[in-house]
Amino acid sequence: GAGVPYLEYVTALAGDEVFLQAAVRGSAPISVTWMKGKDIIKEDNKVKVTFENGSASLDIKHLDTNDAGVYSCRATNSAGGKESHGTLTIKGLTSSFPPSFVTEPESQEISPGSTVRLKSTFKGTAPLSVQWFKGDAELTTGGACYIMTEALSSYLELYAVKPADSGAYSCKVSNAAGSVSCSANLFVQEPATFVERLEPSQLIKKGEYAQLECKVTGTPEIKISWFKDDREIKDSAKHKMTLVGSTAVLRLLDVTLEDCGEYTCEAKNNAGKDTSSLSSLLKSPYFVKEFEPREVLKDSDVILECEVLGTPPFEVYWLKDNKPVRSSRKHRISIENSLISLQVFKFDSSDAGEYQCRVTNDVGSCVCSSELALKEPPQFVKRIENISSLRGGTIVFQATIKGSMPITVSWLKDNDDIVEDDNTKMTFVNNVATLMIRAIEVKHDGKYFCQAKNDAGIQRCSALLTVKGL
Repeated sequence: GAGVPYLEYVTALAGDEVFLQAAVRGSAPISVTWMKGKDIIKEDNKVKVTFENGSASLDIKHLDTNDAGVYSCRATNSAGGKESHGTLTIKGLTSSFPPSFVTEPESQEISPGSTVRLKSTFKGTAPLSVQWFKGDAELTTGGACYIMTEALSSYLELYAVKPADSGAYSCKVSNAAGSVSCSANLFVQEPATFVERLEPSQLIKKGEYAQLECKVTGTPEIKISWFKDDREIKDSAKHKMTLVGSTAVLRLLDVTLEDCGEYTCEAKNNAGKDTSSLSSLLKSPYFVKEFEPREVLKDSDVILECEVLGTPPFEVYWLKDNKPVRSSRKHRISIENSLISLQVFKFDSSDAGEYQCRVTNDVGSCVCSSELALKEPPQFVKRIENISSLRGGTIVFQATIKGSMPITVSWLKDNDDIVEDDNTKMTFVNNVATLMIRAIEVKHDGKYFCQAKNDAGIQRCSALLTVKGL
């Protein structure tokens, strides 16, 4: 099998470099493994393992306390394996220096979206371990975070920072002799942003004051500017601007037509700006509900009602046949919010006519109108006439009626209601009432009535039917 001579006790100084070597003999191929205690040693920047020409070596740089201990070298081939051990002792451990910072990262205040680099340089006895933290949470490379560490320096980079990245960041450097930390504060400015915007539109009233307000958030100092139709507004007797807490207010005093337009509030700080706009206007009055033509019963009360929108104050005028109507014992005019009404008491023929409501403000006017008529009772323009008929014949009673609709027409014979059947038909079309009877019999002989009725009254007319050949 493969064989190695026993390793001896080796002493080295802290910070130095040491070579552990062993001559290996045996038939190739031979596999060599170095171990410290029970752990297999793997190569890295500090440790290098070689096996050439029958010589196995372990090269260890920057010796420190962690490197002291029992090392073993194991050689193996197809015939078997052998292992030898040796002890490495480090002298001068008292000269190991704890880490200290040469330069510390600086606190920063920056705008959102920026890239931040926090850098530290340090000294101390190697090996040095470096960790970065935000608060108590350790940071690692990934996503918007990148950490780069070299022998005596390290930096933390944060990409596309946002306000949530604000906080305390710390760098911790450790070695066998101790550890040290330093920290820096990162403040990511919050851009000026409206959290309560202006209403899209706002009605203003002539002669009164109007107040436009919105709420803004962001990192101070925030500058507020107001514009009307893209021209900046200056503080004056007409315009008063305030910023109290987070609320920006523009007051317009003694409003006139010239104050209509588009108003914009701009909030700006070092991190960004935001705008909010509204249209301020006076609106002409317009009807959303109008009164309609009506027929009114004699001696009843009637109300004409309409609903108007626009910018108050309104002036309201009522007219009948183009003559002014005013509140009196006969008329009552009412204005309640957007509802306007005219009540006419004990309506009679003199109250019939065209009624008009006219509403005006400083911008314009609107008008609605309709006819009020006295509801007329039925009246026979043409009455039914006496008729003679032979048995088996067909007769038609016909009357023409005028009056306010709806009119109900009924027919009677000797004061009994006539009911339609196959030979008896009744119609009322285009103001003409008709009763047609076919297959006349003796029983049809008698007195017939045509009765017309509506809300205003009732009228009757009569005629005789004589059946011949009894």
